[in-house]
Amino acid sequence: MSTIILNLPDELIDKLTPMQERLPELLELSLQQPALPTALYRTLFHFLVSRPSAEELQAFTLPEDALERLRVLHDRERFGTLIPLERAELVELEELETQLVVYQVSSLPEFAP
Repeated sequence: MSTIILNLPDELIDKLTPMQERLPELLELSLQQPALPTALYRTLFHFLVSRPSAEELQAFTLPEDALERLRVLHDRERFGTLIPLERAELVELEELETQLVVYQVSSLPEFAP
């Protein structure tokens, strides 16, 4: 097993100290979390099941915090500082954005069945 030395804020140390025996397990679990928060999926799900009108669908955008995160990830990608976990997050956000555009385009009258 390897040793890692970290500089952490005192507040975080206070929270981690009681769990120090479980830190390897907690770190492993944190790496297995989905790239995007479930709240974003929940927001999209609730919007779509509300059966939005074509106009509502056209006006819908990803939440501002997701758009800001997307901008940050694109910047990091451009500067070559994106880490693998962020790459997965970027891909997932881009896929969600693409799906949203597909729904929006399919709601346009000229593309309606």
